[in-house]
Amino acid sequence: MTDIDPTISPDRGLSPVWIIPIVAIVIGLWMVIYAWMSQGPVVVISFKTAEGIEAGKTRIKYLETDIGKVKNVRLKKDMSGVVLEVQLDPGTEALLHEDSQFWVVRARVSSGTVSGLGTIISGAYIKLAPGSSEPGRRDFVGLETPPQTPVGTPGVRLQLSSKKAGSVTTGDLVLYRGYEVGRVEGLTFDEKRKLVTYDIFIDAPYDALVTNHVRFWDTSGISFNASAGGISLSTGSLQTVLMGAVSFDLPPGMSEGNKVEDGAQFKLFASREDMLEQPFQHNAYYVLSFNQSLRGLEPGSAVEYRGIRIGQVERIMFDELLEKKLTSSGIPIPVLISVQPGRLYFEDNESGAEQLDLLVKDGVLNGLRGSLQTGSLLTGKLFVNFDYYEDAAPADLTTFHDYQQIPTRASGFDRIEQQVTSFLDTVNTLPLNAMIGKVNQALDQLDGSLQASTKTLDSLTGILADSDTTSMMGELRMTLQELQLALSSFTPGSPTYQSLSSSIFELNRMLQNLDSLTRSLAEKPSALLLPSGFPADPQPKAKEK
Repeated sequence: MTDIDPTISPDRGLSPVWIIPIVAIVIGLWMVIYAWMSQGPVVVISFKTAEGIEAGKTRIKYLETDIGKVKNVRLKKDMSGVVLEVQLDPGTEALLHEDSQFWVVRARVSSGTVSGLGTIISGAYIKLAPGSSEPGRRDFVGLETPPQTPVGTPGVRLQLSSKKAGSVTTGDLVLYRGYEVGRVEGLTFDEKRKLVTYDIFIDAPYDALVTNHVRFWDTSGISFNASAGGISLSTGSLQTVLMGAVSFDLPPGMSEGNKVEDGAQFKLFASREDMLEQPFQHNAYYVLSFNQSLRGLEPGSAVEYRGIRIGQVERIMFDELLEKKLTSSGIPIPVLISVQPGRLYFEDNESGAEQLDLLVKDGVLNGLRGSLQTGSLLTGKLFVNFDYYEDAAPADLTTFHDYQQIPTRASGFDRIEQQVTSFLDTVNTLPLNAMIGKVNQALDQLDGSLQASTKTLDSLTGILADSDTTSMMGELRMTLQELQLALSSFTPGSPTYQSLSSSIFELNRMLQNLDSLTRSLAEKPSALLLPSGFPADPQPKAKEK
């Protein structure tokens, strides 16, 4: 048997057999890369609970269109909630912004609204509200309740503050003259300011109605008022009575003001009547010190200028006196007041407060002073009144505890007490001893005169009591009777009176004849010697034809 040597052929390269697996690998890589590049973004959303959410089933919706699905649900490391991994569809990257919002839609029943009833059959789903800020965010904190107003809705967001929570709550309406223009989005409590704050949203185009001069008030429930003028009862619509609402409008006589931006803050008044009593928001604060009793002066007491209310008393600053150890006898007690520039027709803003400061400074130089006045003698309530006094001593504004201090003057009963004290001081300076001595001397002289007069009266009484005086009085009485009898004969109708009247008549006629004779002799002296008249000379007459 012969040995056969092997024949070694040269390397012919890659075998065609490997073409199929290589192509398969390339196609597989391409499919993986294509799938990776064509899938949408993956986002992480945190919730407090996973109620109604199932991995691989719960959908993500935008405008009621499916745009993704929940891939995985897991607990947080600190067990405080759950984390959802959500796979979104391609092309949804434009919906993810820094202020985008996610919340679970499920069946809900709240005040005035019923939502999500369709989820009873189809199950809960997650809704997306795209934001409008910077894009690119992938990690979000989901909302536990649906937002009242989705992000990006045209309008303006405002914040209202109140000293106590009323019947207004999240979801209540915001009304303008009874028409719905917005809604209450949230309710929180500010621990630092100790105020209840409401976040509200006013839809466009009604946001143009909100200016810095509008006022907001609670229109919830029923308002009942009993006064001397009668009983008044006011209510809103049935919806506002049952669920509550916030209204806003311009106070009567207030200018429209300027439009506000997002985040503007306003005060929420308890009622419209409360708003009309104090419609202004900005105050200028001053201190007045009084060296008299403050009984009857309380926080909220009126501050007036010649009977016109311009502000109110904030508080009596006794704590500040204790801090500065100014508690010695006779130290005036400071009172903090607030004056509202809007009541003096300045702008209801910081600029108006600055203009008021200038007015007060100029007024003090010209005699402007504050004083305490009695508002009611029955209740003893006091109020602060401002007025100009021509006799005011020159003064200027000072400061107390970083507040400007306005000079004051005494008034009311304190003023009367000072005047009485001044009068008594003047009386004490009079030379009363010398005056009393002169008065005593005059009284002694008067006493002597009275004694002399008494003696004279006694003498006169003795004369009248004498018998001769009595008989003389009787004779005088008889004489007067006889004189009266004689005079009675001259009364009209008596014979003596008639005879005397006849004689006077005859005498009067004789004097008349004598007067006539005298005039005749004056005209014709020869009337006693010659006849008084001659016949007239005959006159010839012409012959009648």
